[in-house]
Amino acid sequence: KAVPFPDVITMSVCESAVALPIRFRVWELQIVGATLLSEVVLDSMDIVRWAREGQIKRFAMAIEEHRPDINTPPWIAMEISFPKRDRRQLYSRAVHGDNVRTILDPSSGYAYKDVPVADFKDDVKLVDYNGNPAEEVPEADLA
Repeated sequence: KAVPFPDVITMSVCESAVALPIRFRVWELQIVGATLLSEVVLDSMDIVRWAREGQIKRFAMAIEEHRPDINTPPWIAMEISFPKRDRRQLYSRAVHGDNVRTILDPSSGYAYKDVPVADFKDDVKLVDYNGNPAEEVPEADLA
């Protein structure tokens, strides 16, 4: 299922071949400690290039250990861009259910729309850590 977190993460990324990669990790918190569930590692130069393109990217995440209960690869979607304005107001309007919240037009303010996960996955194709197309099970097959 989708876990939306409509928030803004601002990072300083160095456009350099020797810069360290950026890791996005998903952890399962436990009473004592945490377990790493999945991650995607992105090259900093690719992040800067994608920021110039200003598109939404959906990255497949690597699963740390095989789990038979996972039917489709985990993914994270994000708009990679240069800072425009603070969009934290979306947090107070968090989406519930199987929807993904997207900004309609970043230049128009905070207008947003909620899109069913299946439609979002059709519109924004899954890519690997290099930006190449990645395979996934169609949403209709998961129902």
